[in-house]
Amino acid sequence: MPNFKSHTYNLIGASILLLTFVNATSQNSWSLEQCIDYALENNLQVKKASLSTKLSKANLLQSKLNALPNLNGFANNAYNFGQTIDPFTNDFARGRVQSTSFSLQSTVILFQGLRTLNTIKQNEWELKASNADFERAKNELTLSILSAYLTVLFNNEIITVNQEKLKLSQQQLQQTQKLVDAGALPNGNLLDSKSQMANAELALVNAQNQYNLSTLNLSQLLNLRTSEKLLVDSPQENNTPDNSIDSNLKDKIINEALNNQPAIKQAEYKLRSAEKSLAIAKGLMSPTLSLSGSYGTGFSGNNKEVVNTELNGIDTIGITNKGDLVLIPTFVFDQQVKAFNIQLKDNLNQSIGFSLSVPIFNRWNTQTSIAKAKIAIENAMYDQQIAENQLKNDIEKAFADAEAALKKFEASKNAINAIEESFKYTKERYEIGAVNTLDYNTALTNLSESRSSLLQAKYDYLFKLKILDFYAGKPITM
Repeated sequence: MPNFKSHTYNLIGASILLLTFVNATSQNSWSLEQCIDYALENNLQVKKASLSTKLSKANLLQSKLNALPNLNGFANNAYNFGQTIDPFTNDFARGRVQSTSFSLQSTVILFQGLRTLNTIKQNEWELKASNADFERAKNELTLSILSAYLTVLFNNEIITVNQEKLKLSQQQLQQTQKLVDAGALPNGNLLDSKSQMANAELALVNAQNQYNLSTLNLSQLLNLRTSEKLLVDSPQENNTPDNSIDSNLKDKIINEALNNQPAIKQAEYKLRSAEKSLAIAKGLMSPTLSLSGSYGTGFSGNNKEVVNTELNGIDTIGITNKGDLVLIPTFVFDQQVKAFNIQLKDNLNQSIGFSLSVPIFNRWNTQTSIAKAKIAIENAMYDQQIAENQLKNDIEKAFADAEAALKKFEASKNAINAIEESFKYTKERYEIGAVNTLDYNTALTNLSESRSSLLQAKYDYLFKLKILDFYAGKPITM
């Protein structure tokens, strides 16, 4: 009797703790839709996948800007020692000469075999491929959330099954105690009943542990702190999946998936990108015509101007035929470096020109690039075909899995009805001492296992149905 009371108190205490936990967290329960929405906003893998889209946007923007002229400013200040030609006066200069220059230069490509335009088109396809890959990552996360969510629901119901098993084990122990006390059963039967109840308690603890692990897995997919308590919405009474699968919809779903699934779109966009890569490679065979211009000015320390003139005397430089002297005055000039701002104004210069580059022989680089681009197109075509074949196979397998899961679910439902009736009959006979403890425990174990099998079949079938909804383009909801 003391051991029986101890087990009873333990059961009551465990039930109170479980109910307290459920009540405390029920206000913060998560629906499947909430889990999916939250994960798509916070999952690190999805955030990482979004970076590829941002990079593709940056590449597309840059390729468009490459069609514009460039503009660069230059400034230079130098000191020259020794003889040199002044760039602004074209005179020979000796000693130290300071020179400063400023200029603006611009170049625009007028034609280069449409490489700029094709690069823009290629980056547009790459952006679409990145967006499709981002959607694919979100779809994969959605399916992972669905699987984790259903696992939590399954483990939660398994707890209920084991609680019922523990309750029946408790009733068995009470009945056995009465029969042993009355001398109708030997004491060994009481020990067997206690062992059965201990096993039921262990099974309940294991079920609770599995539930905690499944909620932890779901929390990690949501990128929640692992210390947070997570409780999902309890399934409704009518959450049993429909017992029907329309196989005639297979071809329709395959066609819709081929037109809408991100993996297929990504393969298609990659093929288009490869085709533009070939056009870019062929553009390397075309001449490049560019227009350039510059605007500049400068200052030279050797550029001087006369600021004062004085007569220095008269020199004789020759004699005329009549004997007259030819005289010439000589002057002394005072010079200084022309002012900085005046030189900048005087030295203004502009230029404009065209440049034509014609490829003649570049060590076969262009032909190699074209050959590689053609191989890339062929590879992209294979990738597209592989993606389509894989999608078809996945959908066909999903239908086969769903049909198999339905058969298992229906068989489990049929089996549970028979096993429940058999257990009810065994229990009634056990209570009057017509069935031994071993047979009763066997019947109880069979009942518990059949209920677990039914739950497993139900959630497996429900998951397979959601997979079909996913391929059909339907939202994933409960």
